[in-house]
Amino acid sequence: MVCPSEPVRVSLDNRLAESFRAGVELPDDCRIEIADDRLWVLFPESDFVLQTRTAAGPDTVHLIFSVAVRAPEPSLETWWDKWSVLADGRDQAEVARDEILTNRKMILRMLDERFGAGRHRAEMRYA
Repeated sequence: MVCPSEPVRVSLDNRLAESFRAGVELPDDCRIEIADDRLWVLFPESDFVLQTRTAAGPDTVHLIFSVAVRAPEPSLETWWDKWSVLADGRDQAEVARDEILTNRKMILRMLDERFGAGRHRAEMRYA
């Protein structure tokens, strides 16, 4: 396998940043931060980072997600994951929101199963 001669350039699409600034509907326990080329959606148990990269189509973008998940105290376990999905540039905020909420629901279920029934049940209602 040969490495590409140019690095893959990621950034944050302005339309996506503006949609999140304007108030994409998310649970009350999250905080949104936008810094240069990254959008952060921060929950008590997990941090999602979102970047974009242009795709082959004229109005298509790759949404690139990273997540860090923290186990509840006293555990020091932390998990990371990274993935991407294609989205139409006009619908990218909705796709990003759905992707974050779907994955957060899986995270809360995993934490509930691993660290105790009911610990995250209240948060799961809003995910």
